Amino acid sequence: MPGLLALLQAAALLQPYISDGAQCTRPGEDVRLVQYSIKDGDRCEEPGDGFSRPSYYGTEGYNYCWHVRNLNEREPELKPNTGMLTIADTCSSNTDESRKSLVIGAPAPLDANDPSSILIVELRQDCSFFSTLVRERGGIRVGNETYDLQCVIIGDSSNPLQVTNSTSRLVLDFQPDFLVTPRGSLMTEHASKQAVLDGRALLSPAGSSPRIYSEAAALAGEVGAGARTLAFGLQPPTETYARRGLEAVFDAARQFDANCSLPGRRQLGEATNFSARLGAAPRTAAPERDPCELASRCEAGSCVKSLKLGVVLENSSYSFPVRDMCGNATALWTSLGGVANVSTAVIAGRRNSGLEYVQASRDVDDAAYESSLASALAQLRDDGATVVLVCSPGAVEVPNIMRNLSYAPLATILTTSLYKSRYRTRMAEGWWEGEYFLETYPWDRALPGPKGAFTNLTSREYHDRFRVEFDTAPGRHSAITIAALSALAYAIESTGSLNTSAVTEALLSSELPEFFGNISFDAHGQQDAALAAFPVIQYLPFSTRKGVLDGVELPLADVVDYSGWGETIREVAFPMPTWELRECRRADPCGANGWCKQDGPGRAICECEEGFESVDGGRCSEYLPSPPPSPPPPPKEEGINFPYYAIGIACVAFLLLFLSLWAVDPKARRRSNLSGRQLTSLVQRAGCCGGDALDEETLTRSRARVVAAPSVPHDVFHCFVSHAWASGQDQARSVKGQLQRYVQNIQVFLDVDNLEDISRLGEYVGNSSALVVF
Repeated sequence: MPGLLALLQAAALLQPYISDGAQCTRPGEDVRLVQYSIKDGDRCEEPGDGFSRPSYYGTEGYNYCWHVRNLNEREPELKPNTGMLTIADTCSSNTDESRKSLVIGAPAPLDANDPSSILIVELRQDCSFFSTLVRERGGIRVGNETYDLQCVIIGDSSNPLQVTNSTSRLVLDFQPDFLVTPRGSLMTEHASKQAVLDGRALLSPAGSSPRIYSEAAALAGEVGAGARTLAFGLQPPTETYARRGLEAVFDAARQFDANCSLPGRRQLGEATNFSARLGAAPRTAAPERDPCELASRCEAGSCVKSLKLGVVLENSSYSFPVRDMCGNATALWTSLGGVANVSTAVIAGRRNSGLEYVQASRDVDDAAYESSLASALAQLRDDGATVVLVCSPGAVEVPNIMRNLSYAPLATILTTSLYKSRYRTRMAEGWWEGEYFLETYPWDRALPGPKGAFTNLTSREYHDRFRVEFDTAPGRHSAITIAALSALAYAIESTGSLNTSAVTEALLSSELPEFFGNISFDAHGQQDAALAAFPVIQYLPFSTRKGVLDGVELPLADVVDYSGWGETIREVAFPMPTWELRECRRADPCGANGWCKQDGPGRAICECEEGFESVDGGRCSEYLPSPPPSPPPPPKEEGINFPYYAIGIACVAFLLLFLSLWAVDPKARRRSNLSGRQLTSLVQRAGCCGGDALDEETLTRSRARVVAAPSVPHDVFHCFVSHAWASGQDQARSVKGQLQRYVQNIQVFLDVDNLEDISRLGEYVGNSSALVVF
């Protein structure tokens, strides 16, 4: 025992390694903490080595025993649910050795082969990033002293039973001032209780289950921790994720019912003023020719009345956060105005190799999980569910399963799936099946808002700076971790103390506006749900929005529903088209002179423009009736002698006015009977955008064929469309869209699409062949 105690003392004296944040050493150590659970009624032997802990945690009946062993000793035969912790890394970010350091301790996965190893990469980046911010602002002010930031990270083996050991070891050996855990709800539940028992405040960027914070607050009272609570969560209650997605569906259905019959309604897929300001890239084409084309998907002429909820509920051994999110779905749905007949299909949990110590016999492999998921979706289809809420994290298989089942609800909401690397990679490869699905996401780089009170950064500034420093875009956990550290530093400065009780009281009583949102905690230490303005995201058809992940540019979902900082967006693509209609649009069998249209259940056909016809619903071919005889030329009138240039000006003005009215008002377009052939003729006669004017004989030979503009460099434009910002944006968008439809290879400058630098406006005009003013 004396040798073992000496070994422990040597380990406790390890000095944190100071690095530049890019590289961290991993000093070897031969000490392991072994923990195993025992059945209720058994007794834990107190080893007497200073590492014993209270045996009761109040967590689903678990009891724990701790023992410390040397690696050179033979490993004992351990009981089920056993894990081991290896102290393998101490890493602190950039610090000024002339100042004191605020020490942040963090349990995290250190093994490169760990399924959750991305968390340690993100955590190191976050510590380095925030440490730099602190240094730039002159440190964290504590009374008359200033502190830099230092992070100490200890491995937790991705084991919920071992995270308690790593949390305690951090407190005992490295004496951190505060703790941060990058883990989700399951691991945070264990770490938070250990933090309370060891008297350290812990902040969680990812744990969202309300029971984490209510139980930690109760435990703090039981053990006399000297504070109302010691656990704080930056995520609002888990139910917020389900609520926001369902609210977005209701908003979209109400908007569709109210607007679809209005003439001149915006085409779905065109960026509005707000979404353009959010950075949403404009779509290259509109999904629907007629905005009300999909109204037939809703019964009784009302999409709101057609909403019937179906829930896929995962029942794994570690999915209590999922139950927190969706277990009360019926009450949540009816509170939003939905009917109470909610269908629920329970599926097996997917076995998680990163949580092997808490697997139950009911957890299954990937193949069995997907089979269970398919059966559940088939059940909801047969039950008539038109809105599906999938409460199973990472269920990226849902779009393909739904397509195989020919099941296209009006809307489907996924859980932590759209930004999985597998989902984004598929989208980059043209996986159109992944479009239209919705998800609540905590943060987006383009969200509006003021500069953070502590970071002095907007969301866009934070994203751009992070990307420059690490050559990758920050994820949601990184953004929330920076917000958590900002809230902690703000509370420390407001109290002028590192005293745990004082800082926790400041956290409970303060409200901090940051780029992530307004940070304010409820009585249990969890983010106030009323201030959590989480956006809803969706991969819109034809979107070109992208972002960098691990140095690779991949598609990004669009923000389609958001309300915060005085801004509101309602851009959900709703209802989702049928699979056969979506397939038709991607295959584009109709050609340039027709479009896909639903033709009853299970079939989509081509509808053609005037002068074209479709054979068996396929490609639109030119229909050439006998041309009418040419009328005799009008008699020449005496005394009228308009200059040639005046006639040209009048023709161009008429063309622009007619194009604008024709593009904006679908009904006016139908009344005008303007065909593709006629538009082509007008464009050619005007010589617009670099095309050569054609004589009448050539026009007759090429009736209704698309014009090809000459090739130009990427920074040169055939047309520059200028418009009044207050009243001409939609019309200018329509003019550009119609020109792109009928003139191949055309490059049209429109400010919301192409204006990167206002100081270069004159250059953009000079690089354009024609200027169109609306």
